[in-house]
Amino acid sequence: MPASLQAPRPRGPRRLIRALGPALALGCGEGQDSALIGQDPAEAAASFSGTRGPDDFAMAFSYGEASSGHLGLAAAVERGLLLPEHARQDFFDGAAHGWTAPMDVSVVTIQAELEATVPRRWLNLFDEAVARSWTEQLDGRPDKVVPRIEAWSRATGKGLPLDGVRVGLQRSQGHQLRTALKIAARYPDDWQPALFEELGWRAGNDLLHWHVEYEGALSDTPENMRCVFIHGAVRGRLLHAGVPDDATGRKTVGQATASAPHCSEAAWQGLAWALALREGDRAEQAAQVLAPPEREAVIQTLRTLRGARNAPPWVIL
Repeated sequence: MPASLQAPRPRGPRRLIRALGPALALGCGEGQDSALIGQDPAEAAASFSGTRGPDDFAMAFSYGEASSGHLGLAAAVERGLLLPEHARQDFFDGAAHGWTAPMDVSVVTIQAELEATVPRRWLNLFDEAVARSWTEQLDGRPDKVVPRIEAWSRATGKGLPLDGVRVGLQRSQGHQLRTALKIAARYPDDWQPALFEELGWRAGNDLLHWHVEYEGALSDTPENMRCVFIHGAVRGRLLHAGVPDDATGRKTVGQATASAPHCSEAAWQGLAWALALREGDRAEQAAQVLAPPEREAVIQTLRTLRGARNAPPWVIL
């Protein structure tokens, strides 16, 4: 495989995250590290139990991201295939987020090398990875990103990889959130729901002062994008904390929708997606802590998300 496709991306000082520690700060931020990459692949795989636990999403994702970022794509694939079945999807999702796509290699070459390295089951994640990486490298500038991503889509015959674009924009500009929101508004209208939902995730994950910083970010969000932004904010707030009880869920939804009560359904859908990502097959069981009627609505949303083939999760149902 060409070195340009396999070389680990350059990184700053390593921020080691202990695999089972409580302080895993994991999402789709600027990049994560994992102590597991310092272990023998078989030893690292043994850190995962036979059944999915509440910390496994974070642990597998960060391990995958660090593996491709530090060790290269082929080494990451080797490590991922050693994991228990329940951890592989999250690992390869992370690996896709950690991989850097070359800017100066043809689409045909990138496609061919990905197909030769990544198991077919997870190839779609790396279509999104190309878009994410290019968007990051282009600092999220729509005048540069849009034509390149549209050309990729035409060349591959696949749909627009908006999941990658939205993560790339959030990673490259999310540290200055209100600027990122203004940039997102310059993208094509049909791209914007994906972008604003991800920037909502960044707000929910990062902002501590909801009544000041969050409301300021929400006011900078175009009015027709506010519900999808709130969807992401609730997802970001609860992805790692989970929903331990009904009061926590209601408090989070209430804070996120304080100035936009008409977005309540979108907020509950964001809660459902957080549960789906965090709990996997146990999401419906985790939703039982909620009181009706929201419990039934969240469970129905979970079933809809699980069964949806064409609608991405950020689409407000």
